[in-house]
Amino acid sequence: MGAKMNQGTQARIDRGEDDSSLSWRAQLARAIKEPEHRTLYGFKHEGAWRVPRFQFYDGRPMPGVSVVFPRLLNTVTPVAVEAWFTTPTMELVMGDRPVSPRDWLLAGGDPIEVGTLAALL
Repeated sequence: MGAKMNQGTQARIDRGEDDSSLSWRAQLARAIKEPEHRTLYGFKHEGAWRVPRFQFYDGRPMPGVSVVFPRLLNTVTPVAVEAWFTTPTMELVMGDRPVSPRDWLLAGGDPIEVGTLAALL
């Protein structure tokens, strides 16, 4: 990936020391060391694993991402994943307005529906 990544795409992980951060840190370590599990979305850039911020909320992985990101094909670029995940789509409607996959998950929407869309990218 020769394209320069924007700051939002390159993850900076909070290194807080409270016990509540241990579970997501363990999840992050597993996602980086064993990418076939893909419970978080990550990609290699210049030899290092990057885990984009867009899949976190309030310092922790968002609910449902562990269902969504395993469905992504390895050929989808990080820029395309971020754009898809953060852009409203008519495939996901709450009330009468389209929402992004990210907003859908944050509102408690079914992650299987988002995973189905992810598989189509």
